[in-house]
Amino acid sequence: MIDEDLFSTCSSACQDLLPPNATLYDRFQLGIGDRDLYPEGDPRVARILSGMANARFASIEQKEGGTQFKLVVELADGGEALFKPMRFPREQVRTLSRRRSFVAL
Repeated sequence: MIDEDLFSTCSSACQDLLPPNATLYDRFQLGIGDRDLYPEGDPRVARILSGMANARFASIEQKEGGTQFKLVVELADGGEALFKPMRFPREQVRTLSRRRSFVAL
């Protein structure tokens, strides 16, 4: 049996050990637990998404390996994101291409 209070205490303790200049990404990372990435309604998620939506790209590189196309995006604020397009079956892509001018590869 997992003690929920222990997880809460560990997460809180780690947050307290962060330096004052720790990024929002650092704080979010330390809040990740064994059961979920973040608690429901965590305000850090909205702040991270807003920051990523408005950040400038510092660099973009294709991630090697695997069978799917992925890009590693480094943001100017030091954040990093993995962009992995959603995969659609070929028939669905053809249907979408007629409606929205997508091109099936």
